[in-house]
Amino acid sequence: MSAFLASLLCLMAQDPAPAPGGRPQSAPVERRLPFDGVALTVNQSVLTRRGLGRDMLRWRRDNPDAGEAQMRAAEAELLRSRVNELVRVQAGEDMGLPDEAVQARVRDALDRIQKRQNGWVGMSRFLQSRDMTTSEIKVALRGQMLGELWEDSITGKGPAQGQRVVADRHVRPGRIKLLYERALETEEGLALLGGAPERVKLQQIVLDPSRVGGIEAARKLGDELAAKLAAGADFGALVAEHSAVASNQGIGEYETARLARVEPTLAPFLAGARTDETSAPIPGPRGVVRLVKLLERVERRSPTFASLSTQDTLRKREQERLDGQRLARAYKGRMSGSWIWPSEFREVALGEQRD
Repeated sequence: MSAFLASLLCLMAQDPAPAPGGRPQSAPVERRLPFDGVALTVNQSVLTRRGLGRDMLRWRRDNPDAGEAQMRAAEAELLRSRVNELVRVQAGEDMGLPDEAVQARVRDALDRIQKRQNGWVGMSRFLQSRDMTTSEIKVALRGQMLGELWEDSITGKGPAQGQRVVADRHVRPGRIKLLYERALETEEGLALLGGAPERVKLQQIVLDPSRVGGIEAARKLGDELAAKLAAGADFGALVAEHSAVASNQGIGEYETARLARVEPTLAPFLAGARTDETSAPIPGPRGVVRLVKLLERVERRSPTFASLSTQDTLRKREQERLDGQRLARAYKGRMSGSWIWPSEFREVALGEQRD
């Protein structure tokens, strides 16, 4: 934790010293001075030490078991977010919106919060739980509204200056088709579209060399069991008698592609086996020998491109990607032209945008 934050938290946690007779003394004026100091400056906007310390105290209440490293990471993340917040608010102010319209929207937002809190009594409790005054929440709501308007103007969700939409959020049909084909190439993309990869239900006899007398003994036993199965022996009975993994009668369900990656020696059998087919003995790592029976194969389920929900999912995902790129460029441009103090916060903020 930085020396500044440590001293700030200690000051905020101190109680007034008791006076003779048991009555607490009023806090001297000097104690409030550090709270009014400047912690961060972005152009003409200032973040006070009191505001930063209040946010960190709230974080500590929500994370009472956090260690020193987590505290330092939370402080750094808080400072980065505050730089971004001040930059986006200033960008919203530079859009030149009429102040009367801004204040009207702030009042509307405040009224809606009051209604959700069931009147002014609930509103008072709400503000107290966040250690905020009515004036502070009005400032916060104004900043939030201006920041959202600026970000919407960058992404194309809303108009920019002059009430013009300057960013095209339309995703062309050809692009959606390309994204669909790429999504089907990965398990993550398939799951995103609501599909499912191929799955297999297997029953296995696992022969562990350490339990049957060595690698050669495991291979010999595997050949013997394969001959018994070919003669009509019951697979489940042999699992119970010989397998090192006999739980659930050696039955398990797996994603075919994932199992082939984890156990590459099973891949040839998985690729061409039919239902109720039994493999020959399959040697594996550390001399383990497996005999595998395919009980069931559930085919891969891929959503069709003609589905409107599929296209809508792909379109929204692409729009989110474009929004992120546009905002990153916009923030970087605003950061590059901003005066930020202390100077190390400027480097941190610019570095975050480069990432």
